Amino acid sequence: AGVLLTAANLESIDPPRAIIAAFQDVVSAKKDGERAVDRAVAEQNRILARARGDAVRIREEALGYAHTRVSQARGEAASFLSVLTEYRKDPKVFRQRLLLETLETILPDIRTYILDQKPTDPPTRVKIIETERE
Repeated sequence: AGVLLTAANLESIDPPRAIIAAFQDVVSAKKDGERAVDRAVAEQNRILARARGDAVRIREEALGYAHTRVSQARGEAASFLSVLTEYRKDPKVFRQRLLLETLETILPDIRTYILDQKPTDPPTRVKIIETERE
C-alpha cells in the first residue's frame, strides 16, 4: 500500500545560483555590522576611560587649588594678625617702620640714612657726597 522511506541523505544544500551573490551580500553585511558595532563599543570604552581620567584629574586639581587657597588665606590672616598686634603696641612706630620697609621694597637702590635724635635736639645738617658706585 505505499512507499516507506527509511533514510534520506543530503549531500549538499546550495541555494539557487541566481541568489548566491545576494545571500553572500547578506552574510557579509551582517559581519560588517558586527564589526562596526565592535568598533563603536571599543571607541565608546576609549572615550569613557579618557573622560573618567580627565574627571579624576580635574577633581584632584580643584581639590589641590582649594587646599592651596585655604592655606594661603590662613597664612595671610595670621600675617595680618601679627601686623595688627605690632600696630596696637605702638601705631606711630609701626607706621614709620611700614613706610621704610615699603620704600626699601619699591626703591631698592636708594640709600637710606636715619638720624636718631630726640625731638628736643636741634636739627642736624647732613651733607651727603655721592661717588660713583662700582
